[in-house]
Amino acid sequence: MQQPGERGPEEHRARLDDGDDRVRDTLPLAPVFGLAGWDGPGMVHDWSFSGTRRVLAYARTILPAPALSGTPFDVQVHSLEGDVRHRVAELRMRWLARDSLRAGWERPVAALDPLPDRISAIPVEGSPEAFELWIAGPHWWAATTIGARTVVIEAHDVTIDLIGLERIGAAEVEDLLAERRRWLDGHRL
Repeated sequence: MQQPGERGPEEHRARLDDGDDRVRDTLPLAPVFGLAGWDGPGMVHDWSFSGTRRVLAYARTILPAPALSGTPFDVQVHSLEGDVRHRVAELRMRWLARDSLRAGWERPVAALDPLPDRISAIPVEGSPEAFELWIAGPHWWAATTIGARTVVIEAHDVTIDLIGLERIGAAEVEDLLAERRRWLDGHRL
């Protein structure tokens, strides 16, 4: 039985088709980077149609149901506009807020050190690229500028040696959209 405000199967499918078409149409507007050679599933996670923010998300195994106070993803690759360190600070603050929610208590948020812990080389299209790296236990953020784009990798419990980036084209985005659709269909309320 369909609840008030719930989409029927046809409307659900039509909205997914429309969203997928808009992702395809806007892909050429700004470069998008994703993980190269990742074994697990990956999908389009957040996509501004203007090109200002594109996020691809990856997991090691089948993607679990979404959680209210966390993310089911092991790695997210953000292709953004804006200052590298400002974007990393936003993501680190968001992670601290989620971490506090998971712990069930409020933790005073201290000023985040804007300076990275170290510089690390991460392959981009097979060539090493210098990334600034911030580390918080098993969670880390690596950021650089590629062309005019800020690229931030956010990872949890994944070693940096497993990470390499490639530019995402039409064929790769189709695989990411298909995985997103499978995930959304499997978790439709």
